[in-house]
Amino acid sequence: MTPEYDWALDYFGGRNPGADFKYSSNIIFSNGNIDPWSGGGIMTNITNSDNIALVIEDGAHHLDLRLPENESDPYSVKIARQTEYAYIKMWAEDF
Repeated sequence: MTPEYDWALDYFGGRNPGADFKYSSNIIFSNGNIDPWSGGGIMTNITNSDNIALVIEDGAHHLDLRLPENESDPYSVKIARQTEYAYIKMWAEDF
């Protein structure tokens, strides 16, 4: 059996994020800059305003999704949560 290292990119897309997500909406691409996975993440806004990219300084894997908040959460994570909440609220109200 030959490993298919690029299978996920071939199947889901990602080689050209601007084209791959052209028709998508309401996605938050959040990445922590100290997360080793961020190298494969969407780090800039690539499509319309209905998708956003958040790079969270001092953030790690899913730290912005962990609730309840912890007093030791970095300020950047708290701001990211507020931003995510605002976008999700707006999208839900628009729906």
